[in-house]
Amino acid sequence: MSGIAAVVGVRSGQGLAAKVLDTLAHRGPKMKRLCHLPKVEAGCVGLSSDGTEETATIGSHSIFVDGRIYRFAGNEQVRVFPEELLESFIKEREKAIFPLFGNFTFMILWDEGILLARDPFGLKPLYWGESGSAKYFSSELKGLVSLTEQIYLFPPGYYWYAGKFHKYFTPRYFESENRNAEAAISRLRLLMQQSFERRCRQGAGIFLSGGLDSSIVAAVAASHGLPTFAVGNRGCPDLRCAKEVASHLGLEHYEHVFSEEELVEILPKVIYHLESFDPYLVRSALANYLVAGLAARSGCQVVFCGEGADELFGGYAYLKKFESREELKAELLELTMSGHSGGFQRVDRMTAAHSLEAEMPFMDEEVVRFAFSIPLSWKIHGQDKVEKWILRRAFEKDLPASITWRKKQKFYQGSDTGTVMSALAEKCISDRELTREQRRFNRQFASKEELLYYRIFTEYFPHASCRDTVGRTRTVTA
Repeated sequence: MSGIAAVVGVRSGQGLAAKVLDTLAHRGPKMKRLCHLPKVEAGCVGLSSDGTEETATIGSHSIFVDGRIYRFAGNEQVRVFPEELLESFIKEREKAIFPLFGNFTFMILWDEGILLARDPFGLKPLYWGESGSAKYFSSELKGLVSLTEQIYLFPPGYYWYAGKFHKYFTPRYFESENRNAEAAISRLRLLMQQSFERRCRQGAGIFLSGGLDSSIVAAVAASHGLPTFAVGNRGCPDLRCAKEVASHLGLEHYEHVFSEEELVEILPKVIYHLESFDPYLVRSALANYLVAGLAARSGCQVVFCGEGADELFGGYAYLKKFESREELKAELLELTMSGHSGGFQRVDRMTAAHSLEAEMPFMDEEVVRFAFSIPLSWKIHGQDKVEKWILRRAFEKDLPASITWRKKQKFYQGSDTGTVMSALAEKCISDRELTREQRRFNRQFASKEELLYYRIFTEYFPHASCRDTVGRTRTVTA
């Protein structure tokens, strides 16, 4: 993990990129590097003290990377290190480096220009802004608020080169003719194991809510003996189920029981790091922030989570209402492609706040391709329309039946942050105040809770363009 920043079209030497990187220090407190060209200032912060994971320089060319990059060599998925990517670019420019997969943003600089790119699903963040002829880039929104009022999301699956955005990734379903469910179940198990092995490294742990997705990740990783971490309100389902899974798999387990006072105390920090006021995202981010802190205090450097499974394999109850295959397919695709402003954003920001790296094995390129190729009936299955049926079948022998067939609960439901925060908002904001604030902000708030979060958000991110970057949860009926 790291944070990248660039200022383009402004006379070098003003130290603007360095100021942006100061706001991103939590993303990489061990290393900071800067590069100065006539009209470009750029650099990164990183977690490797020698910078080899994040940077490389060949002649007048430099590269800065946040995350891990993969490509296919034949049928094998291999990691691409910064120096290798830079060599390819020097030889054949951008045609040599796409498509790429993984969780990444990267930036290449040379005497004549700059290229920036973001991974296909937006697992890693990137924003850009402009003021006159100047362009600004930052891994997080907070890096740009002091430079310009015009700030935008850098779209996933795009790169910026020669002053323009270029699309290099278009998602699509391509259902195969193979209808052998048992073979597909075995294939899914193998792909998940390979995805984990590709990403596992020293100092890793697992966020374990006791839901199906994180429990599958724990099961896949069980032979490595990684510690697991859970948080929740006293007596909540997540704490109970997480302990059951960890015990079943023989894993060392840590948990933290939060109080209402603790949630109130961390709320401004969470919204500052999350860069969103979406009520459902904030609720889950509160639990995510606490569990990331627990993992960091326990000495973890990398954490695995189950994010992405619901979007790929149909984990939300509201999806059952779609009668048309094409409508369901379109909704699943939309969920996956909007995760960059939802769950993927939450995971990245809450771990980054504690200088942790996050890995999402479900979002491996081969797992995603598999999910996009199987029949929809293997996702939402049978007369009872069982969600994530193929996932449940693939790992039913590894987990207790109570976990394998547990109904979906959002993170804020299972950890019980939702109940606490909804009650807090009711206590803090009157009906009259809600009406008055809606007039003042010229905005219709869905709830008092949203207003509570919105107030905090605008203190840190006052520009109207910042509010336009905030995604909205699509799955609230789940």
